Parts: sequence; C-alpha cells; structure tokens
Amino acid sequence: MSQKFTLNVSSALVALAVFLTFAGNVTAESWKEEVIHGFQGQPSAFPAAGLVTDGSGNLYGTSSGYDSQSGTVFRLDVPRRKGGHWVIDTLHSFEGNDRIDGKGPEGGVVFDKEGNVYGTTFYGVGANGGGTIFRLKPPAKKGGRWTETILHAFDGCTDGCGPGGLIFGKEGALYGTTLSGGAFKDGTVYELLRQGAEDHWTFKVLHNFAGPDGSEPLYSGGNLAIDKQGSLYGVTAFGGAYDAGVVFRLAPSSNGDGWTESVLYTFTGGNDGGGPNGGLIFDDAGKLYGTTRAGGPSSGGTVFELTPSKEGSWTETVLNSFSGNGGDGPWGRLIFDKDGNLYGTTLREGPNLGGTVFRLKPPKRRRGSWTGTTLHKFSGLHDGGLPLAGLTFDKHGALYGTTYSGGDLKTCSAVRGCGTIFKIYRTK
Repeated sequence: MSQKFTLNVSSALVALAVFLTFAGNVTAESWKEEVIHGFQGQPSAFPAAGLVTDGSGNLYGTSSGYDSQSGTVFRLDVPRRKGGHWVIDTLHSFEGNDRIDGKGPEGGVVFDKEGNVYGTTFYGVGANGGGTIFRLKPPAKKGGRWTETILHAFDGCTDGCGPGGLIFGKEGALYGTTLSGGAFKDGTVYELLRQGAEDHWTFKVLHNFAGPDGSEPLYSGGNLAIDKQGSLYGVTAFGGAYDAGVVFRLAPSSNGDGWTESVLYTFTGGNDGGGPNGGLIFDDAGKLYGTTRAGGPSSGGTVFELTPSKEGSWTETVLNSFSGNGGDGPWGRLIFDKDGNLYGTTLREGPNLGGTVFRLKPPKRRRGSWTGTTLHKFSGLHDGGLPLAGLTFDKHGALYGTTYSGGDLKTCSAVRGCGTIFKIYRTK
C-alpha cells in the first residue's frame, strides 16, 4: 500500500527530493525559456496552479501565499510593444483563514462570458474552515477595484475540505473536487449552480468518495474534464484496490435527480503507474489522457492513455515513463497542440532537481511509439523550479506556466525563490 502524504504545497514542496530523469533526450530543436515574472514574496509568492489567458493575451493566475500573506489573484499584462515588459497587477489579496475570504488559492481561476473570475481557496473561513469558492467581478471603470464575493464556504469539511480548480459545465454550473472531507473524509465532487438572481447560488455534493472508489481527488490546475453529455471525469491520488488511485466518471441521470459514479480504471502502482494527479483531457476520438506522478516501468511516473471500447470498458496504455523514485514525476495537466502533440511538466529533474517541460509526439504509424522530448530543464535557480501545474498556449504557439520555487533568489533566498511565471518558445 502506498504511503499517503500531505498535499499542502505551501509548505511541503519547498524541500528538494530525489533525482529523476525524463525518458526523452534534450531536443535538437531550439527552444528558449524566459522568466517573464519573478515573485518576490510581497504580496504574491508560490504559484501552485496554471494560467489562463484573456482575448488580449493577458495571463491570469493565483499565488498561494508567503509568511503572513495569504495569497493573491493576479493578472500579468502583455507588453504593449515589442521588447516591453510584462506588468503584474494584483486583483485581490486574501486576508487569511480567520477572516472572511480564506487563504491559499491553489487551484487557479476560470472566466465566465461576462469576464468574472472564479476560483477557490484551500483554507478558511473560520477555525474549522475547509476553503471557499469565490468570484471576482471586474471594475466598472478602468483602474477600479475588483469586487470579491464568497459563493460558498466549506465550513467544517462536511461538504468537502480543500477545494481545487473549477470548470464550467452546462447552464453555467461550476464543478470541482475537494481533497478530503465529505461523508467518508476521502473527498467530494460538487456542483455550484446559479439560480436566477446573480448571487443566488445552490451548492450540492454530487459524490462522496469512500476509499474503494477513490480517495483524495487532487487539485492541480483543475481536476475535472467534461464530455458532450455533461458527464464529469477525474482522478484520485489514492484509493481503489491498490490504493494507487483511480480514473472515475460521474454521469448525470436522465431525469436530473442524481449522479452515478463509475470507476473506469484502477491503478496498481506498478508498470501502469500510480498516483494520478493532474486531471484529464480528451482527444477528438474520445480517448482520455493523463499523468501519474509515480509508478510506471521506470518508477518515476507516466503519461497514459485510456481508450474506450464499444462495450463500455476502458484500456490503459502507458505512452511514456519517467525515471526516479515515485512521487516526483508529472504533476500538472497535459495540453494538446494542433498537431496532436502533448505537452506537460515534471516536478523535479535536471542538475538541481528543478523539473522540466516536455513534449510527446504521437507515432506516425498505428503501432508506433510516442516520442518524448525535453524542451527545458529548470535549474531550480533563476529560471525557476518545481513546475507544479500544467501549461497554456498563446495564439503564436508559445507556452506559459508557473514554477513554485526559483526566480528571485535575492528576495526569497531562504526558500530558494518564491516562484516564477515563464514563457517557452521555439526560436527556429
């Protein structure tokens, strides 16, 4: 049985751990990494989630906090001219778990069509607070303040504890998971639905995990995926027959009075991987893709594919495995480019265990193998380290992401840097 560990990234991930080597070689292509922002600890530090972009190319994200600071939601404004600098703007600073709006926004943000920003805090409100779901409304006038509204508070963890990233579903409903809490203390899947008036929201727990069907649905960058029928798909880090995690589906009933959970795949922790973490994505054929942070043929985690059959079963295939001790492989969610290549990050690799950005190219022939390439190895120093979350593209094909450490070593020297926002792009 695998040993559980605490997923408080604001404290547990600063320490360095075992060395791990990506299976692919460093690319012969020319890719360049550029730090476009280094967090300095006041008020923002330690970004644990990925980024989203608006129509102008500005980047939005969260920082989980540092010392007495309780985290922020920020926007990084794209340079107005070639060679210009990105400018960070703090949209909201959280007050702490003993105040009204919680602390530790570790799940990133999403937009609605009106430009409102939604996210979660991992902690607060109150002494027994299990986190919050919040909305930030943009100012009516340029230069004004964003207005925060708490849409739901997880008080006492009976409805979940430690919410992660959100996704939108049908009719503007928000869906998410909690790391723990709920009826069996193994986490929940929930729905937050707007009813009529703008600030009247109804919260509902859709599923309580109980262990055999999964435990601890992780929260790095949005755990859930949704299909055309409105079914939700996700992963849990633990639980299942081998306590190595599962892939699950929650399907709404036809009459709308409930949801049914199905375990699509149970990880053994062996060659098939263990500890899935970064959520799932679909391809056009309905296959699911994800990552495990441990297990695999080389023990350092995997990238996997789940293929559905006409009979309803799912077959898992390991597309790539990573070397090293378990727990330090890919953590973030994968993304596709227009050519069907997969991109992701590993938590630790390189000379100072700083992590990597990698690409997997699909095979040219049906029974061929995917080809892994390392696009960048983080040093853990000025260029960043510990990329916890997944990546996002801009319209020019550049990749953007965050690192939990590294960056401005002078200001945050005691903790090897407070994290970065980086850009990786092809130079030829």
